Amino acid sequence: MVIDALMAVGAWALSNPLEFLVGDTLFTWVFYVVMCSIKRAYDADRIPKMLLPFAWIALGFFMIADTLFNAIPGTVFFWQWPTTVLFTERCKQNKLRSDWRAVEARLWCSKALNPFDPSGVHC
Repeated sequence: MVIDALMAVGAWALSNPLEFLVGDTLFTWVFYVVMCSIKRAYDADRIPKMLLPFAWIALGFFMIADTLFNAIPGTVFFWQWPTTVLFTERCKQNKLRSDWRAVEARLWCSKALNPFDPSGVHC
């Protein structure tokens, strides 16, 4: 059943690549913002003990979503094969370059990631 669902999503993604890129980007970014909120609550010791396991499960799902985002849309956005598992690491690596990828990485960090990180500096 799960494999059938993944196959259906994969077939849809191949037939609608632009919609997939936009949808996956929005999904992963919203998930990232939610995880930053959970991190804020965790750091403030505000997550009830009975909900803490769900927060860890959500983190696990987010790591999977971020890995897939880095592998597919990240490859398209940076026009390079991934050398890291997570998108943030790709941005950190590309910020050190001196080409258009550095500009794009700085844009991702300053506009989409850093403003929502509890520390203010995600990458």
